Amino acid sequence: MTVLSHLTLLAALTLGSAAFAGDFSGTLTGPRGGTTSYEGSCITTEGRLSCTRQDVITGPAGNVTTRDVMRETTSEGTLRKIETTGPLGRTVTTTRERKF
Repeated sequence: MTVLSHLTLLAALTLGSAAFAGDFSGTLTGPRGGTTSYEGSCITTEGRLSCTRQDVITGPAGNVTTRDVMRETTSEGTLRKIETTGPLGRTVTTTRERKF
């Protein structure tokens, strides 16, 4: 997402405007040939911004890691949950909450 997209989402959330939804996707390539492909979406409804994103990270040797990210923001704070599954199938979940 661009900075403008982030600002649009933030404005929609803070101003309490009608629902807004947006999708995004892309691919990044690192200096050693690894890639990260991502896709996700965000929606605002009733003062709540909810975003999900899935990343597929492929290392230079072909090892694949997936990462699923869920983020929800309200006027009270932000909750983010990240679930990462490595090339050997081990999954690690982290949750972070920040109150405003």
